[in-house]
Amino acid sequence: MSATKLLSKEDVNETLEKSLSDIFSNDRFKDLLNVMANMKHYSLNNTILIVAQRPSATMVMGYKDWQKLGRYVQKGEKGISILAPSKRKIDMEKINPATMKPYLDNEGKPITEKKDIITGFFNVKVFDVEQTDGKEIPRVRDFISRNMQDDDYISKLYQDYKTFLVETKEKDIQEAPTDKGVGGYFRRSTNEIVISSTENSNDTEKFRVLIHEYAHALLHNKDSEMKDLPRGHKEAQAESVAYVVSKYYGLDSEDVSIGYIATWSQDIKLAKQALDEIQSVANSIIDDVDRLQKDQIKDFYSDQSKEYDEAKNHLIQYHGISEDAFDPGVKEETRIQLINKENGYIMSGKLEYNAKTDKFFLRTNRNLIEPLSELSKGGKLAVLNVEKELGQLKEITAYNRIPEHYQVKKIRNGPYVVQSAIGQDIISKGFEKKEDAKEFQNRSAISQALHQSTMLKYEKNNAQLKANMVEVTQEIEEQINKSVGEYLSSHSGKTVRPIGQSGTTIGWAMLKNPTLKTMDQIKEFADQNKHVPSYAKLQEAIVHVDDEKEKSTSQTMVIEEHEQIIER
Repeated sequence: MSATKLLSKEDVNETLEKSLSDIFSNDRFKDLLNVMANMKHYSLNNTILIVAQRPSATMVMGYKDWQKLGRYVQKGEKGISILAPSKRKIDMEKINPATMKPYLDNEGKPITEKKDIITGFFNVKVFDVEQTDGKEIPRVRDFISRNMQDDDYISKLYQDYKTFLVETKEKDIQEAPTDKGVGGYFRRSTNEIVISSTENSNDTEKFRVLIHEYAHALLHNKDSEMKDLPRGHKEAQAESVAYVVSKYYGLDSEDVSIGYIATWSQDIKLAKQALDEIQSVANSIIDDVDRLQKDQIKDFYSDQSKEYDEAKNHLIQYHGISEDAFDPGVKEETRIQLINKENGYIMSGKLEYNAKTDKFFLRTNRNLIEPLSELSKGGKLAVLNVEKELGQLKEITAYNRIPEHYQVKKIRNGPYVVQSAIGQDIISKGFEKKEDAKEFQNRSAISQALHQSTMLKYEKNNAQLKANMVEVTQEIEEQINKSVGEYLSSHSGKTVRPIGQSGTTIGWAMLKNPTLKTMDQIKEFADQNKHVPSYAKLQEAIVHVDDEKEKSTSQTMVIEEHEQIIER
């Protein structure tokens, strides 16, 4: 179906019933429970759709949400279609919850309020973590799962959970001997849960049995509409709940008996209702167990925030960015100049807020998304300059330029890096050879100068630049020609001095083709690609300038050209 087509509820129900029928007919019920355990925050409908398309999925997100976490969808991967509601606001009578009648105004007329109603659904694409590459994504459930492998930890959790159910949920829970093969039971007449003290060999088994019997207590108690369902139906639900919860926490779990579950395939409506109840109860139990582990979970999130907080504090304290730039309500743009430590590529990153994670991230000028944590010491990005803060441009002439402010240094007993003159900021990866680090510095200098030219075009209508646009343009052009000329001179063995716009044309060709390092290589490349539109100007740009008069004439033409742009 088209991603832009609005689907009716009838369309959705038809798709879901077919998907669920396929799951049963292909013996994928356990896959459904696995996805339910891995993605508890997804609705049952979307869980069914995920399993029908990718039964091995463990963690799914949208394309841009993955980017915000530092991961990127691999080329050629096919998205998983799930449903997103389409809503619109309508006027509805405001109902008094006590009387279930509408509130009335002074004239006795019903008071109305705006409420969202679902008008249909859209198909949206998500991707499983296995379809992405990039930064490792720590998950709190994985952190808790590791804790639960410790016998003392699980024993304490089991005792705490029993106490919680007795004191908070007012459940009667006992441990007592049982018949052989009976790990526990729920007595509906008294609402009592019994955990076997003789048939369970450890507290991990008792914990799983407690979940199973508590699921019975929630679903099949004496006041439940489901109390008279067939015994097989009730056991299948309780087994499924225990399986989902155990799987969520990484505990060993018994296989779910598919004997009775097979009958659900004959009544898809009943099966969907049973699954909805399984998901609801399993999520409720997981939420309660997580509350008992709130201190450990708090420690986990504190650890995960360290890199983010480090990056944020570095921007505020070291680069002088105002704390107001990190106010979610402030809309003025704050933009910083970044370098990728791996390849030396220069980009701009605009601070944007993600309400889902309550964190800021960086959207680059190429519309890529990077998590702010990439600016931490162990991240792949470093800050070169603040370009714009809260809507105000920073002085371009005061920028830290790579040739003047950074140099190649050897870390004690370690590699060569490109580092700031005062020794605080490292803007490159480590290199074994000094010449490789110098090569990184020189190419990055070219990339930085070209980047400044690109960003100047974005700001050509900015009132702050109007008065000195020609001066700034000239300065950036000179920086490009200087960086490109020095790089080519060092590899060509003779003086190379581009003039006018030629440095920009040659510079971009060099960045796109890292093997181009000498003028002879560039001439040969230009000749081979003279019919390629994107390289049409490269032959014109190949210029050696020793004539000061020619250079002066070229600069005059550049000044006149930009004066005409400003006048227009």
